[in-house]
Amino acid sequence: MALSYGLKFGMVCTFSFLWGIVLHRKSFYVHKQMYCKDHLCTVPSKPVPRDDPRWQACHSQHVASIEEADAGHGFDLLFYGDSITERWAGTDLCAACEYAAGIPEVFAQHYSKFNASVMAVGGDQTAHLMWRLVHGEAPAKHKPKVVVLLIGTNDLGAAFWDAADVRTAEEAIMRAVPGVTLRVLQTLHLFKELMPDTHVVLQALLPRGGDGRGPRSFAWPNAYTRPFQMTNLHFRDYTRLDAKLHFIDCGERFFTTDQKSIDAAIMPDALHPNAAGYQLLAECLDPLVTKLMQAQPVLEGEQLLSDSDGSTTVM
Repeated sequence: MALSYGLKFGMVCTFSFLWGIVLHRKSFYVHKQMYCKDHLCTVPSKPVPRDDPRWQACHSQHVASIEEADAGHGFDLLFYGDSITERWAGTDLCAACEYAAGIPEVFAQHYSKFNASVMAVGGDQTAHLMWRLVHGEAPAKHKPKVVVLLIGTNDLGAAFWDAADVRTAEEAIMRAVPGVTLRVLQTLHLFKELMPDTHVVLQALLPRGGDGRGPRSFAWPNAYTRPFQMTNLHFRDYTRLDAKLHFIDCGERFFTTDQKSIDAAIMPDALHPNAAGYQLLAECLDPLVTKLMQAQPVLEGEQLLSDSDGSTTVM
C-alpha cells in the first residue's frame, strides 16, 4: 500500500534528525581526536611537568629568563598562565605564533613601563603551572611587585573533551569545577609562599566557545557557561582571603552587544583574543595593575579591595 505524503515526510524528517545526531557525534569525536593529539585531555591533580619536548624547552627558556633578570634588578610585573597569557609575548610554546600578530605591541604599549615579562605556556593546566613555579619560574631573589594570573580554562577544556559526547559535556565540566578551583587556590597559596609581598591579580576565566564549528562555536550560553560562572565565583571568593589577592572579571568585553554570542571580531577562534581583543583586556586590567604597581606596601590590619571596575580602595 502506498505511503501517504504526510507519513513519507515524517519518515524523511525523522531520518534527517537521526542522521544529524550521528554526524554531530562523529564531528565531536573527530574534533576530540584532533584536539587531544596536540593537547592534554586528562587533568592532573598534582603539580606535574608535561611530557612534551617543546614544553620542556619553553620551561627552560623561562627559567633562564628569570635567572638572568634575578642577576640584575628582576622583573616588577609578571604574567603567568596558559596560551591566552603567552600570546602577550607573541608566542605559543615559546615559538613565534602567527595568530598573535600585533599582540606584543599591545603588551609593550601598556606594560613595558613596568619592566614586565610573560611566564606562560600554551596548553598549560593549573598543575603544570604549579610545577613550573617550584622548578625555577618564580624569582628567587627579586620578587615582582605584581603578578597577573589567568589559568584554568584548559583544565575545564580537558573535561569537555573527556566527556562521552557533546550532550554530556556540560555535566563533565561541572564535575571538574571543584578540582580546578582547588588547584587554583593551591596556586594562590604557592604564590604567597614564594612571593609573600607580591600582589596577585587573579583574572576570571574568559568566555570560550562550545561544541561545533562556525557560528555554532560562538553561541553563548554553551556547555562552558555554568561551569565558568561557578569557577569565577570561587575565584572571587578566594581573593577575599588576603589583602594582596585581587579578582578582576574582564569577560563581558568579549560578547556581542546582545550578549548572546562571543564576539568573533575580537575572539576569532572563540578562545583566544586577537590584537583588538587584547587591547580591550589591557584596558580592563590597567586601572588595577597600575594602582597596585604604584601602591605603598599594605600595612597589617589594612585591606586592599578590588572594585568591579578594577579600582582599589585601602580600608
